[in-house]
Amino acid sequence: MEIRRSLTFSELKVHDLDITTNRIILQVEGPFSTVFWDERTKKREFGSMALAFEYYWISLSFLISNGEFIFFVIYYVFSVQGLIQSPVFYSFHLLDVINRFPAL
Repeated sequence: MEIRRSLTFSELKVHDLDITTNRIILQVEGPFSTVFWDERTKKREFGSMALAFEYYWISLSFLISNGEFIFFVIYYVFSVQGLIQSPVFYSFHLLDVINRFPAL
């Protein structure tokens, strides 16, 4: 006689659950939950392309909405333009110096 026991929450894997449950676990526990970790391949598995796309889309939108990230991207673009196009673009870096030193 075989005794079936129910899986505990830590033993569940992404392929054992439906996409709605996986989405809730992703929102509550995040992408580093043991549900999404595959021991065999040592990679994170989301179970479906839709859930993976949703995770990467939310991550990208958070990154784009971060003001400090946008500042550093613009800082880098102006550095490359100053190097390639015209040294006038380096004047943008002076604004950063003014912001960092309150005496100026």
